[in-house]
Amino acid sequence: MAEVLPIRLYGDPVLRRKARPVQDFSDLAELAENMVETMFE
Repeated sequence: MAEVLPIRLYGDPVLRRKARPVQDFSDLAELAENMVETMFE
């Protein structure tokens, strides 16, 4: 079962932070599953 992720709302300071470059794509499929589960929750 996928994990429901927290939703960040507009104005959350974390949304202004620069992300690190992605080096390892092995967890990308799991992240996508979690995002879909969160969307339908």
